Amino acid sequence: MHEALAAFVEHAFEQFNLRRIEAYIDLSNGASTRTPARLSFVKEGHLSERWLANGKVSDTDIYRIFATQLAIHIISLYKR
Repeated sequence: MHEALAAFVEHAFEQFNLRRIEAYIDLSNGASTRTPARLSFVKEGHLSERWLANGKVSDTDIYRIFATQLAIHIISLYKR
């Protein structure tokens, strides 16, 4: 999943000339909470009681990455 999402983010920046991409992460999904940091996303905020699904209320964290951050992240991967 990590590799596919990384490829998607890179493609989105290149093909659509985006400046930033945002990710809204449901905190009740443990696996999804680790993914943004692995891709160099930065946490920008927290929304309490954002969603109601199946009778349960959950919080959301908001992450973002800028095109310039992605370039730095990719360069750092090649330096390893």
